[in-house]
Amino acid sequence: METNARNQSKKTVKKVYTPFPSPQPESQINKELATGEYFLKASQKKRQKMEAIKAKQAEAPTKRQEERNKAFIPPKEKPVVKPKEASTETKIDVAAIKGKIQKAKKRKLGALTELYRGVLAKVETW
Repeated sequence: METNARNQSKKTVKKVYTPFPSPQPESQINKELATGEYFLKASQKKRQKMEAIKAKQAEAPTKRQEERNKAFIPPKEKPVVKPKEASTETKIDVAAIKGKIQKAKKRKLGALTELYRGVLAKVETW
């Protein structure tokens, strides 16, 4: 029997029963008492806020400059593969190739293959 995914009912996982409620989050006053800010004067609180803002402002230009400099960093280049010079390094045995061509003509195999035509053209240019 085939069933569609749409027709299948999703099984719900029951959450674990906890008889106690979750703990209440700390109030703002309790947080200030823990850090010691509660007993500071208004001017001292204001000074601390200004110092925090100035520290953030000092970091912002350096981050901005780093983002701008990312455009000027060149991507990693792949190593350059030098092309091989096939004709100058490998010497072709001209006499052997001419002999093969002559044998092919004697056997009357028909026209020369493309390989022999290309080699013959190179031999004639020498």
